[in-house]
Amino acid sequence: MYALIAERCADSREHDDLLGMLLAARDEETGQGMSDRELRDEVLTMLLAGHETTATSASWALALLAAHPGVMQRLHREVDSVLHGEPPRADDLPRLPYARAILDETLRLYPSSWVISRQALLPDQLGPYSIPAGAAVMASPYANHRLPHLWTQPNSFLPERWLDAPKPALFTYFPFGAGLRMCVGQHLAMLELNLLLIRFAQRCTLNIDGPLPKPLAGLSIHPNRRLTAQVGTRCPEAVKAGA
Repeated sequence: MYALIAERCADSREHDDLLGMLLAARDEETGQGMSDRELRDEVLTMLLAGHETTATSASWALALLAAHPGVMQRLHREVDSVLHGEPPRADDLPRLPYARAILDETLRLYPSSWVISRQALLPDQLGPYSIPAGAAVMASPYANHRLPHLWTQPNSFLPERWLDAPKPALFTYFPFGAGLRMCVGQHLAMLELNLLLIRFAQRCTLNIDGPLPKPLAGLSIHPNRRLTAQVGTRCPEAVKAGA
């Protein structure tokens, strides 16, 4: 990464990409640009938080669909009846609630950020635990989303739980974090995931070999093994007819 930054700094041409915009950015008060370390950190943050997490969530959503053919069939019926084969647009999404429910349920079971860290600004008491000011406090969406006193059948994939149901209570469901430091890319990520899932459902069917992989915690929650799948093409005439 440092070699790429050095190469760009030596290049006088303008580049209309992320690194080019970061190199051109200046502090409003001092006019100072970013250091090489700051540039590296910003690029890696965008790659990991803005790409890897969304790709992993899409993989889990497709794997869950393949493992639950009834859910996939219902999704096919929804997208066919609403879009009639036309590519989805952002303003179509409110008319496709089941697609959104599938994603909400996917992120409940497999939130990309399985643990979120915060720093206590003031001393506090949490049950029997004393939390001093400045302490690191860890909250796990993965664990919270599977608590049996908060969720019915917490380990089951049930997109229907999100249809015509009240929103979960604050901090019950937080795949993108919560509070003032909630993920700034939440809405973009959900838009990308919705459009990807809907377009895939319009054009494809999917089957996987064997059971779902187990989740493995790293920077995000990803499958613990490679997943082999068979992708089929749907009949365009049936899609346009809503069959």
